[in-house]
Amino acid sequence: MRALKAKGVAVEHYDMPGMTREGDIHIAGEMRIAWFKNPDGNILNLINR
Repeated sequence: MRALKAKGVAVEHYDMPGMTREGDIHIAGEMRIAWFKNPDGNILNLINR
């Protein structure tokens, strides 16, 4: 996420039941998730399990 943010990617933040957040990373159990939008406005995510 640091590399994406350094290139100007805006990270999205969402409030979802059962998730916490550390900085820009959402945490659900052992999953780490980050959301962002592409230039067309589509929401994309990265997940690390």
